[in-house]
Amino acid sequence: MVTWAYTATSSNVFDLEFRCKSCGFASPVKVEAKGAGYQGGVASRNDAAAAAKVKQQAAVGAQRWAEIFVEFCPCPRCGKRDEAAVGAYKLKSWMVGGVSAAILVAGIALCALSLVFAGAAVALLGCIGVIVAPAMAASTLSSARKKVHFPVETARPTT
Repeated sequence: MVTWAYTATSSNVFDLEFRCKSCGFASPVKVEAKGAGYQGGVASRNDAAAAAKVKQQAAVGAQRWAEIFVEFCPCPRCGKRDEAAVGAYKLKSWMVGGVSAAILVAGIALCALSLVFAGAAVALLGCIGVIVAPAMAASTLSSARKKVHFPVETARPTT
């Protein structure tokens, strides 16, 4: 058997529109974003169609990250973020963290039932999720402003 894998990354600068839901400020922005794609398998399906699909996944991922950064970016005029979008993202992150904590507890329970190897594997998976979920949320929210570039004349807050 032959195993194969295609991976691709896409780093682009996108031209999008920023619109503040609090003060109504609008501006064209340039957004830096990266995306990744992956497809793998077993057999002899090493072909150009799979490579093109992976490149497309990476490009779509980069576009979606650019849109997310614009949603989370604070307004240069009033300094506020789209609270609904940020709140939904934080809720999703809390849910992932909660599920990860439940997986961690299940792993500890399996260890207590003398299923040490399976319990340790499950607990490790849960532990990783508990650590990574909040860190990813914080990183995404803090990097949004660094990735979104406003034209110089509109980037200054009004006083």
